[in-house]
Amino acid sequence: MKLRWVLLALIALVAIGGTLTQLKPASNSSPAVTSDCAGKVGVTLIVDFAGARKTEIKCAPKFSGTGWQLFAATKTQVSGTDQYPEGFVCRIEGYPGASIQGCHSTPTYSQGGWGYFYKSVDTGGKWVFSPTGSALRHPACGSIEGWRYFAPNESPAKTPPASSLTPFKC
Repeated sequence: MKLRWVLLALIALVAIGGTLTQLKPASNSSPAVTSDCAGKVGVTLIVDFAGARKTEIKCAPKFSGTGWQLFAATKTQVSGTDQYPEGFVCRIEGYPGASIQGCHSTPTYSQGGWGYFYKSVDTGGKWVFSPTGSALRHPACGSIEGWRYFAPNESPAKTPPASSLTPFKC
């Protein structure tokens, strides 16, 4: 009888441990990824998958174009919606998957989605929610463009993580 309880306790501990390793704490602290953008003149892209994956930081040296074109310049896969195939982001690097969200139309806040932010010398190095879509925004040299996935019913105003990256003058 004691052996049965010991075995059940061990199975429970393994199950709890497996569950805990899948959980990632929500954090707005520095990304776990280092950037190769230091010392380069251009635009930086930060993609925060909100705990689903590591935050990605990529650099586009000497970049000139729109926020949408920045994805191609940094070799970042992006998908728009059927309604807005270029400009409204549905998926970045395949996230979220089709089982989580379809890309037929613009998702509502209750469905979750991507928030688009930027920071530059002009914003005092603070994140600003972009008032325009990525196809209309032209990031200035030295700016940092940020995308953060917000889960269903989560505030889309939560910014990408703070980082040691600061906008620079070009």
